[in-house]
Amino acid sequence: MSTFKNLIALLALCAELANCAPPLPGVPSTASTSYDWYNGHFTYAWRRILRSGCAAWIATENWADVQLVAGSRCDVQGEETRLDGQGISYLSVSDFLIFHGYWPWTEDEYSHLIEYDSRGMTSRILPCPHSLSAEQLSELRALSRDALGAATTDAERRVMARVSERLAATNGMTLASGQEGCTDLPPDWYRRSFPRHDPWTRRH
Repeated sequence: MSTFKNLIALLALCAELANCAPPLPGVPSTASTSYDWYNGHFTYAWRRILRSGCAAWIATENWADVQLVAGSRCDVQGEETRLDGQGISYLSVSDFLIFHGYWPWTEDEYSHLIEYDSRGMTSRILPCPHSLSAEQLSELRALSRDALGAATTDAERRVMARVSERLAATNGMTLASGQEGCTDLPPDWYRRSFPRHDPWTRRH
């Protein structure tokens, strides 16, 4: 019985923590909250219904992740659940786009695009074997404009402006391979370091 009582107390504490999550600049007041026990911080999640899709946000004090999906339902269960469908994701601290749902993509497929030297070190990652059509890029750009227009906080607008900027510079043909999918990074991204300005926190 004591174990059951401890579990109830723990669940009550979790609910209390989520309800007591402090307001966070950039996060709309309607966002749901949860406490990440492993990393010791609050996580905020919310969604924006767009004319032709959905913008799904997850954020903390130190980063924001937004997923834009074409034609997806925003009202699926659980705001922290990743959406299925064709679209992109953008993590503010990493500052690159990942394209999802346009081609089959698994860790096994990605591993076949890595070449190793005689010491077993990565010598080259082959470019993405796929490309985006002009129509697909146009749809993504329209989604990003809609998400920018639907944003209600300055931090959201900064992130979406950066997403739109990256999409405008992407031709859809020269994509790089990444663990989670094709990206808009240069093909030799794994050899380079990039100055990063996080549009969510404004930190460098």
